[in-house]
Amino acid sequence: MPDNHLQDVSNAFQVNHLRVAVLVITLSAAILAAPVAADNVSDDSDRGGQFGFTELPYDVEPPETAEMDVVNTGGESFDFEIESRDGHFHLEADVEGNDNVTILLDTANVSADDPDAYLSAADADVRNITVHTNEVDDELPGGSYYITAMSDDSGNSGSLVVEPSVQFDFDRELEWADLKNEPTHTISGTTSIKPGNSLQIRLETSDDESFLLEDEVIVDEDGRFETTFDLTNLPKTHLLDVTAERDGLTKGTAVISIADIDADDTGNQDGNNAAESNGIVIVHGGDELELEAAPDQQITGEADLDAGQVVEVELHSEGTFFLQEETEIDEHGVFELDLDLDYVEPGTDFVVDAQSATDPEMNVSVPGTVTEPAVSDDTTVTEHEEGKISDSADEDDSLFAGSSTFGIGLLAVGTVLSVVGVSVILGVGRSGSLRNS
Repeated sequence: MPDNHLQDVSNAFQVNHLRVAVLVITLSAAILAAPVAADNVSDDSDRGGQFGFTELPYDVEPPETAEMDVVNTGGESFDFEIESRDGHFHLEADVEGNDNVTILLDTANVSADDPDAYLSAADADVRNITVHTNEVDDELPGGSYYITAMSDDSGNSGSLVVEPSVQFDFDRELEWADLKNEPTHTISGTTSIKPGNSLQIRLETSDDESFLLEDEVIVDEDGRFETTFDLTNLPKTHLLDVTAERDGLTKGTAVISIADIDADDTGNQDGNNAAESNGIVIVHGGDELELEAAPDQQITGEADLDAGQVVEVELHSEGTFFLQEETEIDEHGVFELDLDLDYVEPGTDFVVDAQSATDPEMNVSVPGTVTEPAVSDDTTVTEHEEGKISDSADEDDSLFAGSSTFGIGLLAVGTVLSVVGVSVILGVGRSGSLRNS
């Protein structure tokens, strides 16, 4: 009897050890699996091969064929749509084929009556083409076009950028003094439009289109065109828009900038704080208007206009920024407006143009510059806040580092528990073998 009792106790002890070992191994496996699971989540977050266009935007220069790749379609049908931003060209179609489909658009032939002549797909079928608008005379006009691929489950959209079919190559920077001596300017360029066809070249002031010249040119055998405009009656303006059109559609655009327009008569030679010009005055000190690179910069002016009438004000700096605002005259003949210039680099030169909305002959043009923002008492607070942000970032990094250390700790503990579990099993095995022997 005593021997049987001891044997039962030994068996029970062995079973309990086995249960503990299994529990230890299970916990160890779970802990060891945690980093692996995290790695799997990280890998899945960088998923590739989703349905949609492979690269955006697509670029094409007529008369080349635009090739737009759509991947991971699973051979299922999807909708394709392309539309110009001005609405002159818009169509939709159903596309069905392999996992990878290349949609082909013949940019030199989009004026065809049959859309199958210019829209197709490599290794796929294009069906049910619906043309909403097609007002293109020959090749696809330059500009950016919306493109969309839409399946039952997902979709993708982007742009097809078409290089303009007219490329200007004339001088786009002029001096006002040079125009006074020689008031002509030649507009020239190249085009992919067939030789012998005509282009309408338009030249107009950018702000109000008060000055407009037009001429029709014929494309020569080399694909070039040229025309010369007489600018004798050109008003004082800093920007001129150049447009090439064919059958009412824009084929190319350019901008001419005119410098030193007020170099010979600023109206401010005696140091007064206002520039006199054609019924409108911009108040400023010195030779130019100074505005800080900061929010809420105020421009104040006076005009010989009734209360409630509108003054249009523009700030422009070639290649840097352009702002346009409208403001009303108050009962004292004064107008004001606030502008945010905190994104403009100090030292940037600009020009302020102001004119009556009803009478363009009433205008003023004043040079200006953007200066460093004034130092205020808020500087210390700002630096303190920036310090807080930096400290917070460090705390976040510390927290992340702590989390990583904790994960490594769990991994180590899991490894130890695994070893202990194996040791327990081996120990139990040896104990049982001794008893059995």
